[in-house]
Amino acid sequence: MTIPNCISLFRIFLVPCFAWVFLTARLPEDFTLAAVLLVVSAVSDLLDGWIARRFHMTSKLGKILDPAADKLTLFGVFVCMWARYPGFWPLYSLFIAKELLMAAASVLILRRNHEIEASRWFGKLYTLVFYVVSVISVLDTRPVSLLRLGLWWGMSLFTIGCFALYIPVFVRQWQSQNDSEPLGQG
Repeated sequence: MTIPNCISLFRIFLVPCFAWVFLTARLPEDFTLAAVLLVVSAVSDLLDGWIARRFHMTSKLGKILDPAADKLTLFGVFVCMWARYPGFWPLYSLFIAKELLMAAASVLILRRNHEIEASRWFGKLYTLVFYVVSVISVLDTRPVSLLRLGLWWGMSLFTIGCFALYIPVFVRQWQSQNDSEPLGQG
């Protein structure tokens, strides 16, 4: 098991830790701890990719673990936000639908092409925006918050835009007759 794979497993372990801390949070310190767990997840996401590329530690397992950790983190945060702030359910549904569609398309194309490429720039930007919005939302402990509402509406527009940018990538990959042409992820 490589160091990046261990980091990805650590990120997967952070998901239930975040969920427990955030969903049971009552004091500002509890919300701060939940936000810190998200920051640790974000930094370790950057770290595992950098280590894998820099030290040539990419692996087939890593190509599964890293995106799995990404998706589990996204789902975990969206579900926790939905549980704590249920009024935003249409927005969370949009994010979850985007992730499910991306995952399904990736599986179909992975079966056809046998390889997944590193994420596109807009996928990386989406992840950064997701973490920033999530951390700010976790730290904003007010039950009703215009800041949180604005951030999540902005995130929903960004989600639609990112998904739209991935459609031609998926279509091109699906139509490709060349099995060596990989798929972008993110």
